[in-house]
Amino acid sequence: MHHDSRAIQPGSIFVGIKGKEYDGRSFVRSAIEAGAALIVSDTDPQNKEIPWIQTPAPRKALAYLSDAFYGHPSGRMDLIAATGTNGKTSVCWLLREALVILGFPAASLGTLGASLAPRGKEKREIAWPSHTTPEAPAFQKTLYELLESGITHVACEVSSHALAMDRILGTQFRIVLFTLFGRDHLDFHQTVENYRASKWKLFTPEGRGCIDEVPPAAVINVDDPEGRRLAEALLGGDPSDAQGGQSWPVAAGSPLVTHGLTDEGHPWLRGEILEAGSHGLLLRVMWPGGSLRLRSPLLGRFQATHLLAVLSALLVLGVSGKDAADALAKSAPVPGRMECITRGPRGVILVDYAHTPEALETVLRESRAMADSKVYVVFGCGGERDSGKRPLMGLAAGQMADEVIITTDNPRREDPERIVAQILEGLRVTSAHHEVIMDRREALRSVIPRLEPGDLLLVAGRGAETIQDFGREKIPFDDRQVVREILLEISNDPAGRGLNQEGS
Repeated sequence: MHHDSRAIQPGSIFVGIKGKEYDGRSFVRSAIEAGAALIVSDTDPQNKEIPWIQTPAPRKALAYLSDAFYGHPSGRMDLIAATGTNGKTSVCWLLREALVILGFPAASLGTLGASLAPRGKEKREIAWPSHTTPEAPAFQKTLYELLESGITHVACEVSSHALAMDRILGTQFRIVLFTLFGRDHLDFHQTVENYRASKWKLFTPEGRGCIDEVPPAAVINVDDPEGRRLAEALLGGDPSDAQGGQSWPVAAGSPLVTHGLTDEGHPWLRGEILEAGSHGLLLRVMWPGGSLRLRSPLLGRFQATHLLAVLSALLVLGVSGKDAADALAKSAPVPGRMECITRGPRGVILVDYAHTPEALETVLRESRAMADSKVYVVFGCGGERDSGKRPLMGLAAGQMADEVIITTDNPRREDPERIVAQILEGLRVTSAHHEVIMDRREALRSVIPRLEPGDLLLVAGRGAETIQDFGREKIPFDDRQVVREILLEISNDPAGRGLNQEGS
């Protein structure tokens, strides 16, 4: 089962779909020559000797056929899906971590790849495409391989692209989560309305393309205005109308579990931040019939929302509150998400994936709260992506940081100078001191020696990514590793000022 003619082997099914850069329908002849036994396309049959299915919706056909081809793997596991502008990766990572600690064979799929921990075995990685949510054949094949490895629980990110392009149709989910909503991917969706509509598809039977025997539970962050709208839509009314504050039935018959740090959305599970600092979070959490204190090594108040989402999902899965809290307290922080590279008397350096205006503003606000003195930020914006968010990110950086260093992110095939110019449109409105250093390594090498006691440096935009994309050229580049290398250079230089490291 393939949509790429280069992968066809004798007996394969080839589905010809039109992509962003290539039209798969033009490779039907190549697929036939490679031995395809069946063609699925929206075009008229070109070869009467080969079985040919003509359909007006080949992408939907690809999803349903892929699910069937691999034996409907999602129906034989507990699959938890997370969607939202930010937070998907953290929620899925933490959910997998907690499930493994609790003794479940679990995996996570998404931006950080495919990680699995079968019962009694060490965590390992398996092949996973670069997309957050890949095309249906790769997605269903991975679920099948996880099932064959003994995995019973999978937490997966579902991107707006995947939902808009029907990649997950036919997949059965146990839980669907909504994290939060902000501006992103308008290069693809064109409008915020289209972007919103794609996210909401995960919460409807039609959008999932699956008649569920047992509809999935919906876990929604109602601190987010869009989350409140979604909860109201699922309820067919005002969430405050829920009787007794129990799990709320939606029209499709599935439970709705809402969570929040405020009372504004009338959350079913309510959290309160008791402590937030350089060593993590302490929360008080309450829900009908239960309450607990939850401690986590995660940095940043905004991560409390991620913890509430994971705790809600674990409760839906039947885990006790105490066991869930104990597991989350032991869960490792998410790579490249408010990851502390060094913490000492001469400064703190954090690496974070923040690549939207909302995310950058949020992590800079947390950085400001953690810093005793100046806040520095090094960031850029990705090429061939929503250009409208670039001035907004420049504005956020200038408003929240003392020193801003603009550099390259993943320019891809776009002119890096053009990207920087658009960031500067927003940054120059502010009074923050700024400079442009196009080489990302040199930008970091320039700023790290300047750090004084109490300063904080945020390296934003790429998180745990290990490749910098310049279009035709892809170079190894991991912000975390580069920072460590520069720290080592400084410590080995007798004339250098150095930084006291306390681990990574």
